[in-house]
Amino acid sequence: MSRFLTALTTLMAMVVFLFSIYALQAEFGALSLLRVEGSSTVQSLQQPPQIPLSIRTQYAVLSACDGLIASVTVLTKPLAEQKSFLEACANWADETLRASPANAFAATVAAEARGGLGDHDLFDTSLVLSQRLAPNEGWLAALRVAITERHIGLAESQTLQLEARDIGLLASSYKGVEAIARRYVTTPAFRERVTAAVETLSPDIQRRFVRSIMRAAAIWGYKFDA
Repeated sequence: MSRFLTALTTLMAMVVFLFSIYALQAEFGALSLLRVEGSSTVQSLQQPPQIPLSIRTQYAVLSACDGLIASVTVLTKPLAEQKSFLEACANWADETLRASPANAFAATVAAEARGGLGDHDLFDTSLVLSQRLAPNEGWLAALRVAITERHIGLAESQTLQLEARDIGLLASSYKGVEAIARRYVTTPAFRERVTAAVETLSPDIQRRFVRSIMRAAAIWGYKFDA
């Protein structure tokens, strides 16, 4: 019996050791992708993903994708290279979701990449998942609204309904209302959607929103009747 316990303990120790090695490799491998900048990061992220266990490192890799997807660095590359990078970011996001199913940021980045690829179904599915996982996170709501507006032609009715919820969440917060007001002022096509969402909110929030529009209009040099 003692030999069996000794063997079992040794086996468990080996499993823990091997798992630790894998975790360290994944962690340092992901971090090494972020030590370069610009085009080098674009190339690095196209390596097969080895998802780190650390949520912080997962977010760092996803943030790199988020920051580059609509950047000049990527948009000025040949279309084939743009497509390859978007597919790589979608793959990173998908694999991160498999490792951490509650990672709403991964779902959001997946939507962002799928939108760039023109993948109608997965774009909407990923946005819906992001909203379900983190309905009250203002920074993710702002990112979802930006992604939806960038790819408005792909958005189905359910996605637009969820965008209205995100707009309502942002309009209800002091920081979020400024971002929504700025987009309202600078993007005429957005005004009808934001107006419909804000009209469902309380009169106090509506008045604060109008004041934010006036401030944004003054800052950006727009003159119109809100």
